[in-house]
Amino acid sequence: MMLRKAFFPVRVFRLAHMAVLLIKGLAICKYRFPRQSTEEKNGEIRRWSIQLLGAAGMQVRPVGAPDQWPGRAMIVSNHISWIDVFAVLAVAPGVFVAKSEIRDWPLVGKLVTAVDTLYLAREKKSDVLRMNQNIVATLEAGRRVAICPEGTTTWGDELLRFHAALFQPAIQANATLHPIGLRYLDANGRATRAAGYVGEMSLLGSIWRIVSEKAMVVEVRFAPVVDTAGSDRRTLARLTEQLICDVLGLAGSRQAPEIIADLPT
Repeated sequence: MMLRKAFFPVRVFRLAHMAVLLIKGLAICKYRFPRQSTEEKNGEIRRWSIQLLGAAGMQVRPVGAPDQWPGRAMIVSNHISWIDVFAVLAVAPGVFVAKSEIRDWPLVGKLVTAVDTLYLAREKKSDVLRMNQNIVATLEAGRRVAICPEGTTTWGDELLRFHAALFQPAIQANATLHPIGLRYLDANGRATRAAGYVGEMSLLGSIWRIVSEKAMVVEVRFAPVVDTAGSDRRTLARLTEQLICDVLGLAGSRQAPEIIADLPT
């Protein structure tokens, strides 16, 4: 059987490499982004995200990714870890919608903010209204937007019911939905919880778990594209939920406690 854990010097080297890349990413955002087009920025984000995953001992493996993207696209993903963001950006760079707490994370928060992340105070209905307006404007500007509508993380072996509120901007902006399922595999090609960032786990604890693995693969599995025309947000939430269950081979979703306040019908 292949050894699952990385040796201690490898873990330390990975941490140092990741720290250097985080600083490099901040420099790119500060000095290159102001004079780059959206496509040039996307190229920088994709390359940097692949490098960060590699530094952590991860390889990203897209499955069924589109050859071309429409002008207005919303990515809908399950949510396992803080590193999901970089896995998606390595395949489909764009603008993420994230919980507002991430903004205060050391170094990581600064970088995530620098790549135009949209922050949501999930418990406030008024903030969902504000966020939806920002998402519509971002989609209409031709930038991809990624959401994780479970509202919290899981270990990846289940899917929580999607909150419908964040699907409304896709309808208003006439965007297509691109459901993707993320899953993490260990060095033996088996599903692993090592990347999970769940419950009361600390960010540093999660990073240490990740760099301690001998190797991991994060699969970004694309489900069929969903047209939003003529549909409503709750229907879209249930449909994308089922498509992600299908692509991940999960039986179905379960209800989670309400975290994102939904909008009135």
